[in-house]
Amino acid sequence: VDDDLPLTYIFGTTGVNDDGSLDITALSPFGDERDDATFDGVTLATGSNQTNYTVGCFTEVIDSYGAVGSETTSVHVKTKPLTVKQLQNISEAKAQDAIDANNADSSKQILAATTEGMHSTTTTASATRRTLLGSVVSDAEALRASVLAN
Repeated sequence: VDDDLPLTYIFGTTGVNDDGSLDITALSPFGDERDDATFDGVTLATGSNQTNYTVGCFTEVIDSYGAVGSETTSVHVKTKPLTVKQLQNISEAKAQDAIDANNADSSKQILAATTEGMHSTTTTASATRRTLLGSVVSDAEALRASVLAN
């Protein structure tokens, strides 16, 4: 029998420096320690185009004595072109799923990803978007209200 057991785990994201390297001093856990070594259903915010859409991820493993081991990796998360209305529909559905599952951590992830999606959707400088800015802004305001209500 291993005296270090049980192990607990923390999963989350880490900051990304301008050169694309991971900033291990800027950890954002998805939630508290958990007994399960797997983590699925994560909604990641879009990475910055300045860092090739890099998002840093980390895992910490803690034994019963409090010793911690950690590992980081990077993934690339690009923006999916969506209208504000499409983003609203997806966000509302995912938020409702998280609420129904009583999963506050997932709700926070969805809020962060939605906020990033709203930023990229409403700041696009194409002529078409500028022409439709009035409807985009009102859709964005509706989406913000919906996300904050959940």
